[in-house]
Amino acid sequence: MAVLNRVFCGLDTIHITITRPRSVIAFYGESPEPTDKLFYGVLDILLGKNFVVMGGSKKFVNNGSEYIQSNPKEILIQLRSAHLMKYGRSKVNAIINFLHENEVKPKAKRNRKKDAPKTERPLYFYQITRFDATCDYETNFDLVKILSEKIGYTRFFTGISKGYSYRVIHENKRLPDGKRDHKIKEIKVFNKGWELAIYNKKLEVAEQATAEKLSLYPEVYREILINPNRQLFRVELRLFRSRSVSLNDFNTDQLFEAVKTELIKFGKTVQLLKIKNKKSVESLLFSKLFDFSASI
Repeated sequence: MAVLNRVFCGLDTIHITITRPRSVIAFYGESPEPTDKLFYGVLDILLGKNFVVMGGSKKFVNNGSEYIQSNPKEILIQLRSAHLMKYGRSKVNAIINFLHENEVKPKAKRNRKKDAPKTERPLYFYQITRFDATCDYETNFDLVKILSEKIGYTRFFTGISKGYSYRVIHENKRLPDGKRDHKIKEIKVFNKGWELAIYNKKLEVAEQATAEKLSLYPEVYREILINPNRQLFRVELRLFRSRSVSLNDFNTDQLFEAVKTELIKFGKTVQLLKIKNKKSVESLLFSKLFDFSASI
């Protein structure tokens, strides 16, 4: 019997960009107070006092899962991966509250109407410049292999405006006995505003996760990792700046609720069609990945 069990749904990556005028930047060697207090305030939220600032006029700190950079135009904040999975809600909430306390407001949505009143651009503002909505599924079959079969030949995506591109990423390793181990690692479907990636999460964790990072994952991930009969695949919808800025004025709870909302919206719009006997048939497996109407 086929198993498709959702074990996680949440944020994998979020980028917050604070834009400010050049005149209020503190450069390398200058006192950071009070003009660069935003950079050090967010640093304190992310890493406490355990950080070393690198660089000159482009100051940055990177610990692998959290990255912050201060340059003459903006402050770039990035939270991602298992660290965001475990601590993300509290840290995102602390950053947004800190920005509001310092009168840094979200960038207002653009009004394209000709008769719309002109609004004064604030001195500081922030934007959500990337938002990765993610679900992880435990299976007993190769999800990527099934979905990628004959894509571009008898399987096509529909419902995507302004066209799209897709990639099927393969891995081909030579084994000690001379044979080759061929795997399909990932499917990517993308256009200018977003990218959908479906890939083997178990393989990624096994190849890349350190012991410290592995400890951040829920227990079920470690159980799946050591069991050869259990598979883990990730469905990740990456919204880039042109799409993610619509979330600018969301509070923390709304941002995390938007994960499910954006995935459902995508699933209702985009389908994977199979051509069978000259008829188009919707892939129920693909649709089920975005269906939250019932537990699976």
